[in-house]
Amino acid sequence: TSPILYIASPSNNAVPTVEMKSNNSQAIVTVEGQTIDTSGCKYLEFVWVPDTVEKDNAKKSLMAKEFLNSLGTDSAHNDYAPSGKDNVKVTVLSNKLKVWSVKLAEEENAENGYKQQDFKFTMDLLNDFICNGNNEKNNNKFFVVKVTRKDGKNSVQEYKLSADTTKPIIKSISPENTTQIIGSTQNFKLQFYAEKANGLAIDTSKYTITGKLDGAEIPLSTCEMEGNYFTTTISADTLNVYETSGKRPIYTFTAEDIFGNVNSTSYTIIISSLPAFKSITSSSPDSCKKGDVITFNANFSDTINNNASFDTNPPKLILQGFSDNKDRVAKYVSGVGSPTLVFEYTTQEGDSSNGITIKETDGKGYIDTNGNTALEDGVDVHIYTNV
Repeated sequence: TSPILYIASPSNNAVPTVEMKSNNSQAIVTVEGQTIDTSGCKYLEFVWVPDTVEKDNAKKSLMAKEFLNSLGTDSAHNDYAPSGKDNVKVTVLSNKLKVWSVKLAEEENAENGYKQQDFKFTMDLLNDFICNGNNEKNNNKFFVVKVTRKDGKNSVQEYKLSADTTKPIIKSISPENTTQIIGSTQNFKLQFYAEKANGLAIDTSKYTITGKLDGAEIPLSTCEMEGNYFTTTISADTLNVYETSGKRPIYTFTAEDIFGNVNSTSYTIIISSLPAFKSITSSSPDSCKKGDVITFNANFSDTINNNASFDTNPPKLILQGFSDNKDRVAKYVSGVGSPTLVFEYTTQEGDSSNGITIKETDGKGYIDTNGNTALEDGVDVHIYTNV
């Protein structure tokens, strides 16, 4: 008895995905969907009611419906309809309402005798939502949408786009982790960028890097864009001072998107001239039987040099996560003279685990002079395998 309107994207009440255009001066949202009816539809109108006109959604709905009810004839609809090859026409009504009148595609046969008509048009979040001099790009956006079929029968529904209040995602290039061990023999670059999951642009002019040491601000060298990354450099001389004093500086990366949403992430730097632990991988299958060997590759930032302790006190990995709550030891088998040490564990009678974990110890995260592995406290390293 009335046409069906399906808005496929953006979904109702969602933060819309955007495509940045014209040097980030436009944030384009593509609205698309279908109408379905037995006889075919003729008109489709989206009416936006700004917050500066009315904040109550119920009253917004009444205002929009009053206008849409006035479109009772073909002539009335055609006053707002797009012409020629345009698929949308935008009209501002007395600075109170804004109408997107959308062209429907030709009818296509759908199932069970129904006809489907697609539609697709764009809105610009940065520039299309201005009312009485106020830009409501940061606001929730309330629409009333009307689809009218050829015989004049129609359907009306409310449709909302949620305001983008999501924070930028900080993507650190260097350091790689929120706690990282680095050497002191070379300059070290701090380098990051940020992005938004929905595609909204980052205001790169508002990138910042700040540093603190024992709660006091650290003066930094020039911070600048280097390609797509915001960068500053810590000199080897400064790193040597930190290493000698045992200090751990904390650097904070901050980014802001063009809607003003801000996010920060802090990174702790541990300075050591010894090889830093980076990651562990395992060659184990999903399940093992007694006597099977699980191999672990422990990767470090630099070559692990041989010393007498490798013969008398070789490095080892402590394995946790067994059902009896008892630790196991993976023995060192090879790798000295390279950045990767290889460990092996042979499964024993009664071994059972839903996921082996490398034990974390409170150390400096490097191979120490006694040849023992020490993981930085808080580093979360998991080997997911069933024994």
